[in-house]
Amino acid sequence: MTKEQAETTITLSALVTSGIYFYRRLVEGESNTAQSKHAAETTARALGSGPVLPLGQWIPAAGVTFLGLALLGAASPSVGGAAALLVGTGAVLGNGVALMADLNASQPQQGKSSSSASSSPPKPVPAVNLNHPPIATTT
Repeated sequence: MTKEQAETTITLSALVTSGIYFYRRLVEGESNTAQSKHAAETTARALGSGPVLPLGQWIPAAGVTFLGLALLGAASPSVGGAAALLVGTGAVLGNGVALMADLNASQPQQGKSSSSASSSPPKPVPAVNLNHPPIATTT
């Protein structure tokens, strides 16, 4: 991996991670739960399980992470690029369940009509041949 490829990978990883965070923050909102005193719970929340971290905790964590990746990419582009790929992939996989839940909740429910309470199948639509001229009927 060249230095330019490593820079591109680190930038894309930062954009993907930030996009996921801000999408979840807009859709779910900030959690109003009390701050966790256990490092394991905070780490799990930072990796995507549970409610979204407050902005004051997320910005320093993301800043330190991507500053470290940038320094690693400057020293060794192949290692920095690979680490950035791992961070981006981890963000997508860690937040995947919450993202899919948010996306499914925002989509309208298909096949559920409030007006038809019966479970009868829908009536078929009659076929119309558009290639044939209309037939004149005499009555």
